[in-house]
Amino acid sequence: QFRSVHIEFTMGRRKKAVKKVVKRKKYMVAKVFKCLFCNHDKSVMCKMDSQSMTGELKCTICEAKYQTQINSLSEPIDVFTEWLDETSNLQAEMTKKDVSQSGQFESNEDGNEEDVDDGYESNEDGN
Repeated sequence: QFRSVHIEFTMGRRKKAVKKVVKRKKYMVAKVFKCLFCNHDKSVMCKMDSQSMTGELKCTICEAKYQTQINSLSEPIDVFTEWLDETSNLQAEMTKKDVSQSGQFESNEDGNEEDVDDGYESNEDGN
């Protein structure tokens, strides 16, 4: 009574190297920003309302607000960059306006200088 034992041998193969799975870091887009007016870090909160399709930014320190239309792909950083662009455009317009009013006199097509109306009334009494 012999028992038969079946042993399986493999021919000289190399073991396959197990590759390590490397998890990539997922970069998160910021949802809290630095205020453009009071310069406090992490004070501007973004609220996205997908029902009314609006994005709203609000500073918790100086109460500055901005609201704009969004779409289904918009992120908080998109709303913040629109606010940044709009404030830089307004600032550029204001500096352009200030430079044009700093002379108080502008020359017209004939070369004659005219007084520029700056919106302020002046009294002879100094009031």
